[in-house]
Amino acid sequence: MNILERLKHGTRAEHLALEASLPLLHPDLTLEQYAAVLRAFAGVVLPLERRLAALPWPAALDYPARRHTPALQADLGALGLSAPEFALPHTLATTLPAAYGTLYVLEGSTLGGQLIRRHLKQHLKLDTGSGAAYFSGYGPDTGAKWRVFGQVLLECAQSDSPVEHRASTMANEIVQEARMAFGAFSAAVAGWEVL
Repeated sequence: MNILERLKHGTRAEHLALEASLPLLHPDLTLEQYAAVLRAFAGVVLPLERRLAALPWPAALDYPARRHTPALQADLGALGLSAPEFALPHTLATTLPAAYGTLYVLEGSTLGGQLIRRHLKQHLKLDTGSGAAYFSGYGPDTGAKWRVFGQVLLECAQSDSPVEHRASTMANEIVQEARMAFGAFSAAVAGWEVL
């Protein structure tokens, strides 16, 4: 099983729990609920991305082009909201390769965000310029950027860990980090009582 498969299987419970706590795809989604989710996500993403920006990512990943902070700040501004920040686990997003787990969560959200973006447009009349930039991901480049992330992660897992035991240990660290990242989002959403 490669690292992407391990991440998908190893974080399934956390991923489903977070999705179940979000009203984003409910047909009766209100602007107030959306604003609460957006603030909760911003409270996690902004400090996470500051940590991630300090790490030595490979050039092929082009990490600066993957930052979601500008989109979140634009959305908050469009809706007249402020950006809170939550206390994150002190070990989250502080070392490579474990931080690939956090990036897996952030990059994966761009895929699901495409469905959410359409729902926001239909039910709240929000688009990229009026409060739905974060869930627009990378627009038409979202799939391609996900594939690049996956390839970089696979290469990291193979080249950085030539010994099977070391590769397994690294994969476990990445999966554990992804679980903690999902947990940080779940805690933030629970704190805003978005349902």
